[in-house]
Amino acid sequence: MNKITKPGMSEMEIAVNIFYWCRYNIHYIEKTDTTSWTRAAYDGLTKKQGTCYTYAQAAKALLHEAGIESMILKRHPYKYSKHYWNYVKIDGQWYHCDSTPRHNYKSYVFAMTEKEIKNFYGGGYNGYQYDHTGVPQSATKSVQSKIDYWGHKIKK
Repeated sequence: MNKITKPGMSEMEIAVNIFYWCRYNIHYIEKTDTTSWTRAAYDGLTKKQGTCYTYAQAAKALLHEAGIESMILKRHPYKYSKHYWNYVKIDGQWYHCDSTPRHNYKSYVFAMTEKEIKNFYGGGYNGYQYDHTGVPQSATKSVQSKIDYWGHKIKK
């Protein structure tokens, strides 16, 4: 964590650093063990490889270490393949965040509201449908204008 964060960072800054670290330090492979979230997180943080499940679980472990509440969401129903991403409580609001890189297109999913994730069409389709049962209500105000995606930081 001390390589990813610095004292005095806001929750948003910590979260964006965690997601960028996972995105750029874990390498995507086609298959991984999905029977244990702790195994997946460990593999992501030490072996630095895995599927979307690994990316989500490694981010979850780092968020937990930083004291930031999160949960894992899973694509449901799915037509082509399963997908996992994080739902993160940042500054008291819940946002969709996904550190899994997209090989066929460049896009980022960080701190998106429910409306933004529903309208996200990366790669030609939206793969972020999920079962809303037990999922806290999403933030309604967008923070996208505060995010410098290419500089990997939060705008001041």
